Amino acid sequence: MTFESAAQNLGARSTSTRSGKVYLRDRRTGKTRLVSVDPSGQPFTRSSENSNLSADGRVVAWMTGYYDRAGPYFTTYAWDRDTGKSEAVSVASTGAVSRNGSVGTISLSRNGELVLFGSRAYLTSDESQTDDTSQLPEEQDADVFVRDRVSGATVRVSRPGANPMWSVGSYPSEISRNGRWAVFYSSHDTLVPNDNNGYIGDFDVFIQSLERAN
Repeated sequence: MTFESAAQNLGARSTSTRSGKVYLRDRRTGKTRLVSVDPSGQPFTRSSENSNLSADGRVVAWMTGYYDRAGPYFTTYAWDRDTGKSEAVSVASTGAVSRNGSVGTISLSRNGELVLFGSRAYLTSDESQTDDTSQLPEEQDADVFVRDRVSGATVRVSRPGANPMWSVGSYPSEISRNGRWAVFYSSHDTLVPNDNNGYIGDFDVFIQSLERAN
């Protein structure tokens, strides 16, 4: 199981800062391990939160960053138990790591190879400047993405339909264990036909085939 704590008595590496950290607790061995470390293995000095664990217990994902008046500045990471190493997950198709606005919950496929997350940043080539969700109010400005940790591909799940200029307020919920389906909620009214239930700010729940999203 994973948990988050700012306590400084959970091991030698927990004393580095008072910011929140993510830990993995093995209830069989009774051992607790700090997992919110950067790719070089050093504990993050900023807050780490919103952790989740893959069903097979191998991969932990979380967000690390900070808040200010302009909004959240978080990056999504994943730590692999087999390798003991972490990697950035909120990564653009170009390979650039996003430092801007990972938001919402994080969900993983059973083996942790696919990670569902939300972000306010440009991460895929199908996001044009007219589709810049960061120009919208903070509560309506996110998109939903899936990162394939094996292939290195990032795919936008909450792709707009008839009106690509507006892709507002989409947030992640769950990815299926087999990695085939993604569930998210959105106030976008052109994701599917005949979505006429209200104005921007009304949320609906959507399911997307990731085979179609690729």
